Amino acid sequence: MSIIDRFSQKISDTAKATAKKSGDIVELTKANLALSSEEEKLNKKYLLIGEIIYNIYAKGQKVPEEAEQACASADETKKTIDELKSKILELKKLKKCSVCGFESDIEALFCPKCGNKL
Repeated sequence: MSIIDRFSQKISDTAKATAKKSGDIVELTKANLALSSEEEKLNKKYLLIGEIIYNIYAKGQKVPEEAEQACASADETKKTIDELKSKILELKKLKKCSVCGFESDIEALFCPKCGNKL
């Protein structure tokens, strides 16, 4: 086999190896994307399960003790969120309609969206 033939063979082998490696990288990327997608789906399902448990707790029904502690903690977080939202409205000099949730000027007597007395 001549030097040119060996060189051609070496180039051919390298090209095949590179193509296989590229194909492997593409497959790995696809597998990683599929894994991320499935993990995201699972996390959404966990969130839904948590929401279902919390709704049962909020209705005053019995939930497992571990879930009850987490739900009570969620209640505290929701309370803090509500307080922060109220503070933000106060700083913006706005108030929120209890019927439709529209934010209007703090001096408004009626909601401009639904007409409810503020």
